[in-house]
Amino acid sequence: MPDSFNPFASPATDAEFRPDGLSDSVLSPRQRRQMQVGEVVVAWEWRRLWYNLVLTAACLPIVATGLVAGNVDPDEVTMLIPAAIFANACFLAGPLIEGYWTWLLGPARWMRNLLFWAGTALATVLAIATCWMMVSA
Repeated sequence: MPDSFNPFASPATDAEFRPDGLSDSVLSPRQRRQMQVGEVVVAWEWRRLWYNLVLTAACLPIVATGLVAGNVDPDEVTMLIPAAIFANACFLAGPLIEGYWTWLLGPARWMRNLLFWAGTALATVLAIATCWMMVSA
């Protein structure tokens, strides 16, 4: 009889159980590692929304000002679509690096924040430079 149904079993602590109801002791080390990598991917997908909002907030005023001033042809604005796709492809470096780190060395939550903020800052600088060159040309 499993301990979860045994009324005489010692009570488990909250640290021993996962939110999905599975006990960590039931999982093999490989399964536990796979679950941790899956959690990394889900956490990064939530951050993708914020990443795109930051880049949009940085570029939209520059491009809108250029359109209103007549410095940018509306057809040129469509050239930002491949740049946005490239920026989202570069975003994958974050979950890829953290996923491999988690798989090989174990979870490191500090890395997620470091990679996200450093990557978002770099992408924002590049996005502003790209939009500025488009408006200035």
